[in-house]
Amino acid sequence: MIFAPAGLVDEAQRNAAAAGASPRPTLEDVWSGRIRADELPLVDSVIRDSGRGYKRIENLLFTWDEARLMEKSGTIAVAGHSMFHDGVFTAAVWDGFVRPADALASLPREPRGAFWGRPRFATAAALTGKAFIPDADLLERLRSSVPQNEAEAFAFFEQEKNIQGLNRIMDSFAGRLGYTESDKEQRERMFQAMRDNQALLSRELGHAVRSFRWPWGKYGDLALEAGKAAGFSVFYTVNKGPNPPGRPLAVRRMDCRRNPDILLSRIGTYARPVIGGLYAYYHARIRPCWHKDKKNGRQRR
Repeated sequence: MIFAPAGLVDEAQRNAAAAGASPRPTLEDVWSGRIRADELPLVDSVIRDSGRGYKRIENLLFTWDEARLMEKSGTIAVAGHSMFHDGVFTAAVWDGFVRPADALASLPREPRGAFWGRPRFATAAALTGKAFIPDADLLERLRSSVPQNEAEAFAFFEQEKNIQGLNRIMDSFAGRLGYTESDKEQRERMFQAMRDNQALLSRELGHAVRSFRWPWGKYGDLALEAGKAAGFSVFYTVNKGPNPPGRPLAVRRMDCRRNPDILLSRIGTYARPVIGGLYAYYHARIRPCWHKDKKNGRQRR
């Protein structure tokens, strides 16, 4: 099962269609002699050198054409994972500005749109709580002050006087950086997000989707209510541990580290709920504290 941010898959489909490149070739095309192995897309190579002393992450996403082929194989199912794996700002607390050296990735999607010079407000998963909405005029002032070409933006942030200029803009909006959404706005945002996710998945895959994995592994009661209202009925977390019957609203995961032996060991452990629960508790609560104490002890010595 692949948990896909449906909106990003939609973007990948449009980009691939414009380039005439969907679906992309697979190993079957290599085996049949239609292409060489070195002509396959490098799906596991997403780190790019910017040439300016920092790395960029460029996630390669599959398209709807490819998703339908994967489901048709009977081996892979595509499930929900929000529209854009996005976050929300949580407070009028910020630490500097977004710049090219921050290596913006396609996941998670930047709240309120990504642009060079956007304040780095405190951020959390979108389905956890209320969002802080920055003032639109503030964002526009900052956006228009910074070149949005990556090379020019990089040069802009090399000059301390330019950063001071952005700080002065922030100071001019002191006390009115934005507002926190109301209960009604939060509810409408979350319910709309889950409805849009289900609608897009259903339309492109040809069937309703029951499973949903929480982005960042974070959610709240309102998000769970919205998910169930949208038609999802099984929800996956990032918490490790066993999955006894009757727990479809908080399915846990196993960490097998791409190792078949570890996978078989984990299955044996988590198949016994009591032992699996104790094992998960030890690794989540006790072992990290022990390692932290051990590290602090070394530092004190």
